[in-house]
Amino acid sequence: MYKKQHATLDIVAITQRIDAARRLLDYGKAAFAEQVLNTTRVTYWNTIKENNPPLSWIILLADKYGFSIQWLFYGEGETFNKRKNNV
Repeated sequence: MYKKQHATLDIVAITQRIDAARRLLDYGKAAFAEQVLNTTRVTYWNTIKENNPPLSWIILLADKYGFSIQWLFYGEGETFNKRKNNV
């Protein structure tokens, strides 16, 4: 069975989607860094500017906030995962 192969990851696009996630969650940069990512505003800004986001940020956004891994990595599909139990 043939499985679709994805193109090389575009780290700049991934970084942009992390910042888009911040805006979708309606956080400023400082609040997002401190309250969501548990880091400083300066660390967040430098990471975004250098296009060097840690994998832990992507996992956190997917696990805690329901962002789709497929969207975060590739920009494909729905932005948020559909959950069976939205309580």
